[in-house]
Amino acid sequence: MKRFAPSLTVLTLWILVLLVLCPGVALCRELGYRQYLAGFSQAPCPELELTLLASDFSNAHHASKLADGNVLIAEEGYIQWMIDVPEAGLYNISLMYLAAPGRGASMEQELLINGERPFAEARYLIFHRTFGDGGPTLKDSLGNEIRPAQVEYPMGRTQPLVDSRGYTQEPFLFYLPQGPSAIRLVAHQEPIVIERLLIGQVNQPSLYQKVKESWPSQETRGFLLKIQGEDALYRSHSTLFAISDTGDPTMEPYHPAQIRLNSIGGWRFNQPGQWITWEFTVPKSGLYTIAFKAKQNIRRGISSNRKVLMDGEVPFAELCAVEFPYSTRYYMKVLGHQNEPYLIYLTEGRHELTLEVVLGDQAALVQAVETSLYELNSIYRRIIMVISPDPDPLRDYQLAERIPEVLVHMAEQAALLHDLADHLEEGTQQRGGHMLTVRNLALQLESMAATPESIQVRLEEYRDNLSALGTWILQTMEQPLQIDYLLVASPDVELPEASPTLWQTVRHECSKLAASFTHDYSALGDRNPETSGERTIKVWIGTGRDQAQALKTIIEDSFTPQTGIRVDLELVNMNILLQATLAGRGPDVALGVDPSQPMNFGLREAVVDLTEFSDFPQIAVRFYPAALEPF
Repeated sequence: MKRFAPSLTVLTLWILVLLVLCPGVALCRELGYRQYLAGFSQAPCPELELTLLASDFSNAHHASKLADGNVLIAEEGYIQWMIDVPEAGLYNISLMYLAAPGRGASMEQELLINGERPFAEARYLIFHRTFGDGGPTLKDSLGNEIRPAQVEYPMGRTQPLVDSRGYTQEPFLFYLPQGPSAIRLVAHQEPIVIERLLIGQVNQPSLYQKVKESWPSQETRGFLLKIQGEDALYRSHSTLFAISDTGDPTMEPYHPAQIRLNSIGGWRFNQPGQWITWEFTVPKSGLYTIAFKAKQNIRRGISSNRKVLMDGEVPFAELCAVEFPYSTRYYMKVLGHQNEPYLIYLTEGRHELTLEVVLGDQAALVQAVETSLYELNSIYRRIIMVISPDPDPLRDYQLAERIPEVLVHMAEQAALLHDLADHLEEGTQQRGGHMLTVRNLALQLESMAATPESIQVRLEEYRDNLSALGTWILQTMEQPLQIDYLLVASPDVELPEASPTLWQTVRHECSKLAASFTHDYSALGDRNPETSGERTIKVWIGTGRDQAQALKTIIEDSFTPQTGIRVDLELVNMNILLQATLAGRGPDVALGVDPSQPMNFGLREAVVDLTEFSDFPQIAVRFYPAALEPF
């Protein structure tokens, strides 16, 4: 060990010298899209369209050509095309693809041009699957609605390559030099079926006034169509299913106690790139208004943003990012500017409306805070190079003389964070707890820059605030939204009120109070009330209602028909299992029990040694060995 000590010391010294001279090297950042695009600011965007069939690939790995000419790329495989670009410039690249059978997750691809990744964001290109309800909504014997299973609908989609984080609203532009180039797609997560690659310019929507002039001024009258949010046609993730909201008497459908799947979205509908699609039909061509009964009651102080697409395209630029402000109640969001609703031209017949999660104006804010966090981490590293991660609180490290430039950077970052917080609060017209993290860090930076002798005492707090700022970035990127229904209406039709009246609220609260005495919220009703068995067992489950409902479905579909045993499944807090068992009112089977519970029963001699049964070895082979070893 002594032989390696000098080498280790020399290496450490070299690292310290490198950090002092080039602090940014400590955490090198790959070229981002904005920096990449700035390097080609003078490059043209040629009006050129190139179509590459998947079967025309020049090189591939873990890929197979299908009978229809498409190419299936397995996970960690790739496909490469050689293209001849007649004119150098910036081009959009789109992919026509189908989801291959896999684990049900979104497909993740990486793009390489001439063997190199053009910018960091090209490493994470996400392509979503398409899911939908696997059947109609059913009711159990207690009147509660049962959510249908989500199934995947394999269908072709065309998607431009975009930023999976949502920082960039427009499709990526890639610089292609004149002449031959190699374009490679690498599948990092889930297999994918590729039909073709499209290279050209993706049309960007024009402003509303310009688009409106191109539409026929054909007014419609007296038409109002309500599309329930839970009746969505397709969605990008299987988790975007219908949910129940019993807290508002204006919900449709409504019941004060029984479960009604009357909305969609919520906290699950919050990640950039997620989308939900509804279908509807209008009786005649003309101009219509579109509104949503929605609420965003999770992220106080910020708005949720959605891109609105009609039949797969954004009608005009203003619908690229529609803001849904924070509210504890549902409200009617009419697509429009200020008090003037947008009139959208729809042709007679069927249409599809899609809401896609985007960051909107918050994208630039989040990106700026992320850049600031990178600089603040660099400041932290410069500080601990002088005072160490565990400094002496009584020592004067003379930071003002040793690292004066770091103190200047602190003051600059404090001013930047204050400006960013002011900008967000001005845009949302709300001052909430969500911005306290940014404000607190800015105030701390100001104080530390003004009194550098206090830095060693506050270093741990500074480190914690940096961690909190990273969490703040992740939370700000979340854009939750819950939708009750959509409206497509003629301009002359008055839209219904979204907020409950005083009488509705009083009646709702009284009904909830009465139901608390009569309704068993822990019970799970039978999907098939006529199901019967030779005997009945009571089963308690300590997980969520969704898991319990899935188990109930399995019981009724297979267990009861095969064994003749009926199961009364109940949702119960497992903390009362021991007391209920000692009182003689426990269940026959308990699921979701904490591993420490058997110890509590054993201390009270309330367990049975299963190995004493002669058929235990035959029964034990049905379980994983780990299931029989709680500790």
